[in-house]
Amino acid sequence: MSAGPADFVAAAAEILTTTDPSPQDRAVAALLNHLADHWRHQDPQTQQHARAVARAIRVAAS
Repeated sequence: MSAGPADFVAAAAEILTTTDPSPQDRAVAALLNHLADHWRHQDPQTQQHARAVARAIRVAAS
């Protein structure tokens, strides 16, 4: 079973909070977690933007 897009977004939020997060990192992580928790209620454009932010976080962390 593969992880869905909400899991991908939530995992990016986790990356932001793993080591001494700044207030900005915490705020972005909270927003991403909220979007992931309510994924089915988000419109497609919001989902697309959340995935793009998650991809950027993952690239920056690698």
